[in-house]
Amino acid sequence: WPLGTNGKGRSLEFEGNGLNPSDPTSWFAGCVAGSPGEAYFPCDSSVVISEINYKSFAGADAGDWFEVHSTLDSDLDISNWVVSDGGITGGYTFPQGTTLAAQGYVVVAEDASLFNAIHPDVTAIQAPMGFVLGGTDDILIFNESGILQFSVSYRSAAPWTTEPNGFGKTLELLSTTDLMNEAYNWFAGCPNGSPNTAYDPTCGVGVEEEGDV
Repeated sequence: WPLGTNGKGRSLEFEGNGLNPSDPTSWFAGCVAGSPGEAYFPCDSSVVISEINYKSFAGADAGDWFEVHSTLDSDLDISNWVVSDGGITGGYTFPQGTTLAAQGYVVVAEDASLFNAIHPDVTAIQAPMGFVLGGTDDILIFNESGILQFSVSYRSAAPWTTEPNGFGKTLELLSTTDLMNEAYNWFAGCPNGSPNTAYDPTCGVGVEEEGDV
């Protein structure tokens, strides 16, 4: 059955007529809080989890971390917002005065020292997050009133890409408007990831231009 619907905030949505409603593949995980009284439409999330590092390569251990990304065109005050791998308690609370810039990013890390050793140039970091991530896990975002704003559920085994499972890459979100808990919407990112920035297909490696020598 679809991930993220059993107590993680998303509703079960039926794919359509002609399918077997008893078949789990006839359903998908809809929006946080659902879409009661109307047809499903792409979820309008002001914040998403856009990159996840749940198991670093042993030779470059940055600890667990994930990237919170704003989809808004204006700054967002996330003071006292909470991120967790479960309920409203036991997670990380953003300090008073924390602002997520328009279309910006902030990293939440398990251990600042481990993270900074691998990513010394990344300054938009919040730590320690107070929990650890596994290969089968969920990340939830609550606003200052304790209302769930976003959730994602992921896995480390096929059909999900397995390169982030200790082989040096991160789990990168493909589309902020597509289904969040489907394996096709996530891919293996850059070696060690690309925290606090949009994904770069070149992974920071310059491409030589053709020319005479």
